[in-house]
Amino acid sequence: DGWYYVTVVDSNGCVNNDSTDLIVNSLPDLNLNSNSPLCKTDTLHINVTGALSYSWLSPDSTLINGSAITIPNSQISNSGIYYVTGISSNGCSSTSSINIVINPLPVFSSQTNSPVCQNDSVILAATGNASYLWSGPSLNSQQAVTYIVNAQPNQSGLYKVIATNNFGCTSSNNHQVTINNRPLFTAACDSVVCFGNTLHLSATGNFAYNWTGPNNFVSTNQNPEVTGISNSNAGTY
Repeated sequence: DGWYYVTVVDSNGCVNNDSTDLIVNSLPDLNLNSNSPLCKTDTLHINVTGALSYSWLSPDSTLINGSAITIPNSQISNSGIYYVTGISSNGCSSTSSINIVINPLPVFSSQTNSPVCQNDSVILAATGNASYLWSGPSLNSQQAVTYIVNAQPNQSGLYKVIATNNFGCTSSNNHQVTINNRPLFTAACDSVVCFGNTLHLSATGNFAYNWTGPNNFVSTNQNPEVTGISNSNAGTY
């Protein structure tokens, strides 16, 4: 900044003086911020201060005006260098840039062996290059493959597995686990049967049945009979 003076002498030897005041305006000092690095599907936020108006150029060459950029459900393709030009109130401009990193989510799969019967083991399994956290009714486990031994019906419910990759990004799966009660029933038979008579077998409840016994006896009836009893029919049914 400052005054500049000039003296002019024409061909007649006449002299004149003048002056001008030169003001040099400073360029805008741009300050850029973002929430990078972030994970895919997170919302990307970029903002800038230090000027009056702004114009952005994104990695895919999209022009964006304004002091802030917001990209919901961000994708890997939104990664890259964002350039911004800021113009101050005196018309001076400067350009700056910021590198944005959007990391991938973990790729994994999970499954269970549900439904199972009471007292069986529930298997909760996850595979992929990640660390895992299983949670559910009375369960928290960081094992990729988790077992619920001697499972009971009150442990049925929603089980969730959260996978975390080396970028700290997470994704999750839910599994409905069902642990069914075993059938409650009693079986009975004639305790003593005379040779040649009929053995009566019986079972309580409304279920499907599969009887087996000596002498290759099989039956799917609830209350089967064995006729013409002989010694070969003695034993456990």
